[in-house]
Amino acid sequence: MGRRARAKADLDIELADLPPELRWREWMGRVEAVIFASPGPVTREALARVVGRDCSIDLLIDDIREDLRGRPYELYSATCMERPAGARAFSVDFTHGSGAVMYTACKARRMTAGLDEVRDTRG
Repeated sequence: MGRRARAKADLDIELADLPPELRWREWMGRVEAVIFASPGPVTREALARVVGRDCSIDLLIDDIREDLRGRPYELYSATCMERPAGARAFSVDFTHGSGAVMYTACKARRMTAGLDEVRDTRG
C-alpha cells in the first residue's frame, strides 16, 4: 500500500502578527525541524519555504548552531561544486583501516555523498 498524499495546509511563513523576537524563534524552530527530520542534506531553497521573505537563512543557522553548542549535535555546511573546465580529477588512496573509519564517520553523520565510492574502493 502506498502513502496517501496529505492535504497541503497553508503555512503562515511571514508571521507578521508576532513580535520580531517570537517570529525569529518560530523560524528557528521550523528550520531546525526541517534539518533534523530530513534523511539527508537540506538545501537553502527548502529552508526558505518555511520562513518569511525577510529572514536571513545564514543568521538563522548561526543562531541554531549557537543553541546547539554544548549538545551532541552540530550543523555542517556542504557545498557541491562542479570541477572547473580543464581541472584534473584526483583520487586519494585510503588504507583499508582509514577508509573504514571514514565510512563509519560519514554514516554516523548521515553524510551520504560519496559513501558508495568509498565503500567500492575498499569493499
